[in-house]
Amino acid sequence: MMQPTGRNCHYQLVAVREIGKIKRDARLWNGAYLDIFIYTNEDILNINNSFLRLLSAIVLQKCDRTENLLLAKVEALYASTQQHSQPRKLNCDI
Repeated sequence: MMQPTGRNCHYQLVAVREIGKIKRDARLWNGAYLDIFIYTNEDILNINNSFLRLLSAIVLQKCDRTENLLLAKVEALYASTQQHSQPRKLNCDI
């Protein structure tokens, strides 16, 4: 999955593999800054707010349904954080 940031000069890439440690690699490539995060299938079972960077991401290569499930989780996480960040309306009769 890829999320462009700024003026298409910085790309965040996410890869999911079966086993291994979480890894991050960042470097310049062909005039663009690539920032890649590599997770395992187990790492993406319970996501946290750091995954919100994937909001509006696009899938570059489909391997199975993992990428769709991950993006659905990100959307749900975003929706839940928006509900909590909305000011509460108080029903006050004056």
